[in-house]
Order: sequence, then C-alpha cells, then structure tokens
Amino acid sequence: MGAVWSPDGKHIVSGGDSYMGGGDRTAQVWDAVTGNLVYTFRAHTDAVSSVAWSHDGQRIASASYDTSVRVWDAFTGLNVLIYPHHTNWVRAVAWSPHGKLIATASNDGTVRVWDASTGQDILPPLKHTNWVQSVAWSPDGKHLASATGDDGNNGKGEHSAHVWDVATGKIVYTYRGHSDEVTSVAWSPDGKRIASTSGEVEHEVQVWDAFTGSNVLTYREHTRKIWSVAWAPEGSRIASASRDRLVLVWAI
Repeated sequence: MGAVWSPDGKHIVSGGDSYMGGGDRTAQVWDAVTGNLVYTFRAHTDAVSSVAWSHDGQRIASASYDTSVRVWDAFTGLNVLIYPHHTNWVRAVAWSPHGKLIATASNDGTVRVWDASTGQDILPPLKHTNWVQSVAWSPDGKHLASATGDDGNNGKGEHSAHVWDVATGKIVYTYRGHSDEVTSVAWSPDGKRIASTSGEVEHEVQVWDAFTGSNVLTYREHTRKIWSVAWAPEGSRIASASRDRLVLVWAI
C-alpha cells in the first residue's frame, strides 16, 4: 500500500494490501536497478499500510492494519522489534530525521512517538478526536504534523491538521482550512510550510505556513480524493497522487 526508496537509492520497499482478507500482507524489498526481489517480510497478519527506511538504510519500519508496527533488518528480516501499543489500524509510520525516533499514526485517534531501538514511548499519546491518517516530521526533527478527519458520516468531522512540539507533546498550531477529511501532510524541505491534502468532497492540496496557518496557495486540479503529497528536494515543486488515477507535479 506504498513504496519507499532506500536512502542510497539502490532499493525499494513496498507494502502489500489485504483486500477482503486476501492479498499478500507482506513488505517486500526490491533491487531498484534489476527489479529482483531481495527479501519478503511476512510477520504481519493484515495489510501493510506504510513502510519507512531508517536513515542509515539498515532497518525498515512497517505499519499494519493488524495494529502493530515492526522494525526489522532491511535485508534479513531479523532483529524484529514489535511496537504493540496502538489499538486500531496503524495508517502511517515515519522515522525522525536523526533516526532515533519513530512516529506512528492510527485509527485509534493517536500519534505515538517512540524509541526506534527499544520501542519505549517518549511522549504520552498525541490525541485527535478521530482517526489519524498521516504523520510527518519537520526537517529539523523538532515538530510533527498529523492529519485527521473522516467522511462526515459519523458526526465528528474534525478535518484538521495539527503541528506538535516533540519536546513537550503540545499542539503548536491547528490548521482548519479544509472542509473535508485531511488525508496526508508533508513538510517543505526548509521546514517553513506544510502541504495537506483532502478527501472525496473537496479534493484539494493546500499549502500553508507551518506555524501561523497562513494559506500560501490551494491546488484544485484533481477531481477525486487525494491520497498523498510530496515535496521535491529543492522545494519548488510538489507531487500529488489521487484516486482520479493521476500523479500531478506542479510548481509552488
């Protein structure tokens, strides 16, 4: 249900779906040049929703709808650390820039921040009022952004993105510019802006100041729910992927 490059660009890890109880429910490591399968990680019992490489390229963290997150050797699958403290689907996993911490987001309405080597929580759960669909570290590792919301059918409809101070676990800013579920968040490379995406009703990308919420622009070229967004390394372009079957790259 996602694919990520290794830091050296030589490998790709992908997560498997589990539609209607089927699917492969694995994470697979591939050689990016040859396309050969290097390793298959089979420890999850449900869809692998998100995968992330450690910054030294030695470990992979995989999040699953089985409510667990597992950290394992990227090429042998050994030395598995299991993080079991979410109580519902884990939607997203992200390594901190310095590689010591992992942040995870779940349908249980929390973001959790924990030690990547021991699995110990370093903060109490960061709580939303609804499921959390995405989490992203600021480039300096001092803040987190998280995205939440629903389709409006359950009456909660938080439709917001939070910016958190990692040192204190406090909310720095709550962005409420969307009128639909917020599906993903991504920090600009300079750490000053956040891009957030929305669901089937609104299907927009909004770019805003990470600490004041001032809207920089709203991108409206997609026609369906937007699943993910990513900044180019130089910070001048954004790529967005949607249920309309398009990946669009546009200037900021």
